Amino acid sequence: LRDALRADINQLLRSLHITAVYVTHDQAEAMALGDRIIVMDKGRIAQAGTPQEIYRSPANAFVADFIGTMNHLPAVAEARRWRVPGGTVPMAPSNDAPVSTLARLMFRPEDVALVQADQAHVEGTVVTALFLGNHTRLLVDVGTGQPMVVETARRDAWRAGERVGLRIDTDHLITLHEAA
Repeated sequence: LRDALRADINQLLRSLHITAVYVTHDQAEAMALGDRIIVMDKGRIAQAGTPQEIYRSPANAFVADFIGTMNHLPAVAEARRWRVPGGTVPMAPSNDAPVSTLARLMFRPEDVALVQADQAHVEGTVVTALFLGNHTRLLVDVGTGQPMVVETARRDAWRAGERVGLRIDTDHLITLHEAA
């Protein structure tokens, strides 16, 4: 019912060319109804933009975590790659972080592929596999204390304790440099 009402409100506002301010704490509702979204943090604007801009290019960790699920990996720069718990992730060509730079790598569950170990950036152990119909959500321990969330359309029967290889889509990697 809620999804149907959301679609009806969206269609009505657009067909009548009505500008409206809609205040919600429901991120999915904001993404579905908004042409522009403003994310507030402690009474201040953290970021304003289209739903796509907010989701794909969050201004900071608060916005990234507020809109959808975000994985975090602590990282240390090496020559053209990031050393992370459980492996290494290549740096984007545009990233010129000096060796030993500390960073936090952030990426969405849909930006991780399950691959063979020889193709993986990171390896981990399945903690939980949640079958959700059209996809499976895996929680994978990579040694950070917080399981990585991975969403896959693959129809394998994943089991707790199973070792998996993970390949992060570096085109969608968000890198936040941290103070040493």
